[in-house]
Amino acid sequence: MNEIKKYRIYKLVLDAKVIYIGITTLSLKRRKQNLDSSKHPNVDMFKRATIELVEETDILSRERYWIDYYLTANEPILNIRLGNGLDYREHSRQFAENNPNYWKEWLEKHPDYNKDRYKNNVEHWKARSKEYRELHREDYIKSSKEYYEAHKEECKENMKVYNEANKERLKIYRKAYYANKLIEIKKYKAFLASLDAEQLKIWNKL
Repeated sequence: MNEIKKYRIYKLVLDAKVIYIGITTLSLKRRKQNLDSSKHPNVDMFKRATIELVEETDILSRERYWIDYYLTANEPILNIRLGNGLDYREHSRQFAENNPNYWKEWLEKHPDYNKDRYKNNVEHWKARSKEYRELHREDYIKSSKEYYEAHKEECKENMKVYNEANKERLKIYRKAYYANKLIEIKKYKAFLASLDAEQLKIWNKL
């Protein structure tokens, strides 16, 4: 069985020129959808470009290797960050430090960006969210348990505050929950009543 690699290095090609190198854990189709609705200043070019796989790898720094490779080949690379092998969040932090007003100014020019981005791609974002949760499920469970153990009393106190602030709404939820349970019980009783003696005997043995 072939080993599944963690990352996909990809390139965007426009008019036979490589314009962007990226790294992702998503499918290339999904990643292209994300790029087409991104905040990158060259997003219009991204929309017209095609996405192609360069390689699959477990090594994060390979992104930087391929950026350098295509820059050396005089390709018109448009990457804002140069993929120096750091974790993506570290790249984002460094970019934010070096360009503190970039995203704020961009969003001021595009006030409906986040609203339209979700509204026009509801199913895409639902699928992406589900895929991300599945991909990092074990990490989420582990980090949640660790956080709870480290902040147990604080979590309990926060839950008390939340329950108190949402008392009426929680009552409605509980009523709806138990109403559904009663419906399920009635259906189950009706199902049992529909069985003859032989069928009931078999059912009880299951």
